[in-house]
Amino acid sequence: MQKSWASPACNGLRAAAKTPPLRAQTVCKRGLQDVSITRTGRPIIRVQGGRSALGGHTATVFGATGFLGRYIVHRLASRGCTVVVPFREEMAKRHLKVTGDLGRVVFLEYDLRNTPSLEESVRHSDIVYNLVGRDYPTKNFDLEDVNVEGAERIAEAVAKYDIDRFVHMSSYNADKNSKSEFYRTKGRAEEVVRSIFPETTIVRPAPVFGFEDKLLNRLASASNLFTSNNMRERFWPVHAIDIGAALALMAEDDSTASETYELYGPRNYSMAEISKLVDREIIKHRKHINIPKRLLAPMAQAYNKLIWWSQSSADAVEREFIDQKIDPRAKTFKDLGIEPADLANFTYHYLQDYRSSAYYDLPPATERERREEKKFLHVIDDQFAVGLRRLIPFLGYHHVLMFLIAAGIILLSLLLAGCSSTSPGIPEIFLLSLYYESYPPSINPAQVDPGVSTAIANVVGQAQLEVRVGYFGICINPDGGSFLCSNNASSLASQVSVDQDPLNLIWVASTFKDSIVFPYLIIVAIVLAFICFILLATFPGWHEETDERGSERDVKPFPSRPVSQVALALIFVASVFVLVSVLWQHTASVAASTIAQDLGNGSVRSGVGTTAMILGWFGFALFIIVTIGLLVMILSISLLDRLTDD
Repeated sequence: MQKSWASPACNGLRAAAKTPPLRAQTVCKRGLQDVSITRTGRPIIRVQGGRSALGGHTATVFGATGFLGRYIVHRLASRGCTVVVPFREEMAKRHLKVTGDLGRVVFLEYDLRNTPSLEESVRHSDIVYNLVGRDYPTKNFDLEDVNVEGAERIAEAVAKYDIDRFVHMSSYNADKNSKSEFYRTKGRAEEVVRSIFPETTIVRPAPVFGFEDKLLNRLASASNLFTSNNMRERFWPVHAIDIGAALALMAEDDSTASETYELYGPRNYSMAEISKLVDREIIKHRKHINIPKRLLAPMAQAYNKLIWWSQSSADAVEREFIDQKIDPRAKTFKDLGIEPADLANFTYHYLQDYRSSAYYDLPPATERERREEKKFLHVIDDQFAVGLRRLIPFLGYHHVLMFLIAAGIILLSLLLAGCSSTSPGIPEIFLLSLYYESYPPSINPAQVDPGVSTAIANVVGQAQLEVRVGYFGICINPDGGSFLCSNNASSLASQVSVDQDPLNLIWVASTFKDSIVFPYLIIVAIVLAFICFILLATFPGWHEETDERGSERDVKPFPSRPVSQVALALIFVASVFVLVSVLWQHTASVAASTIAQDLGNGSVRSGVGTTAMILGWFGFALFIIVTIGLLVMILSISLLDRLTDD
């Protein structure tokens, strides 16, 4: 039995058959074997057509604007499938429009916390891919929000409309008991989506390489300087195109439902081995400095809070110490009939743009050339060292001190800017935090009326306001959303209701800022440090002089002693001012925090800003180092003068 179905291509052939040169008439028919019935009884025409073919799946791809998303969208749209692409940013989805024919790629704006927008994105689809994931926290979403709660909302939307297939992108090493928060959230997400939609297909890709990856591009970048495990992390890197092919096959193979796939490459590498491959292809040697985890993790965490783009995080440092583990119960590329590609065969293809113009067109080295290259020192490998050696004569001892002063000024300026605006990271720099939270109060015999905690709890009710205090501003978070910041407490109080701040925490914070916080010592210290910076910039550098024989020689005279002494006095006074201010800030914040929490009687919590304390003490430490450095320089000059006189 045959089912007749005419495609646009057939209509074109019929039109062509009417012309005089063509006498044969072409008839296109569609067989019943081309029609597939899905799990929910929905018929789908599965064809091996191109981007203009009719039929195929209607697929929703969450996270399509990311790295892997473009590969699966291209695979599906080029086969004639209709692809729904939920997006958040208008400029991030433009490149996906051309992956399919006109009308095949449909864009819908959505929000991961907006359930109706998620349901609208999946209601007409027969397969849904969830590629949404985040491996570093931001001010709007932490890892739990994206990897667990976001996946849960998408799975609930899929279950509500009884979608035929759901493919969830997890991660290698996904384990709810992992030391890494990213791996923990991915492990919990797998359990959540399976509990909501048991037919979920879970995919755990290894670290992925490709044009837009975070593996080869990160290693080839000059900014990738710090590591923590001597690059000993081991894994099986996998090609992005292979992942896209596997995800596309899962749409047509219903036997992949309810299965878990570990998708990894054919060869195990360490990060150091991949770094050597990268250096060979870009014909440069990237330097890597190993820093202990206990130092690099807090530095990466603070850096992640100060900037708004992905660079590093404390969890990324933790993942450097976890090797990839393969689940023996999971299926692999072999079960899909795919032979994964080796990373070593693609380094030239993906890293050519990192080469200098002089070596851009060089072909990949042969095995013999690689062996011969080890016997010689390549000129380009030493370019960085040569350039650095040329720069060193122009760098003096005072340049190092100037750099430390600049770093101290920046840290103290960030400290003063805390809670002054809603810019990324600024609300996280605070001296004192007060917020409503119910907890069992501690009973003390000195309390005349221990039952007052019940009365206060009744007054507080369901309030969840949080107030943060900085040197020049106050930030409030009335309902768990974003912060509102201002230097005027009255304007902030006018934006909340009595139920949101029943104990007047905004007024308490304003009193703390106006009566206890004193920022002017730090301001004076910054001004003095800047003047010291200007004085150090006047120190003489290398120059040529002619001796009594008429020959030129390089000379760097000693800096003027009065200038050095003035600079030392300025930076010493600045250090004292910073010490007094930071010590007062620390003591006052801890005292106010303790008193406010005790007065809250089980309804108010308080805390001291860790970031502000770190900025203050680090700024003081840098100024002390500069003070000692200047003192050593002055004493050294005096000693040399005496030796010269003798």
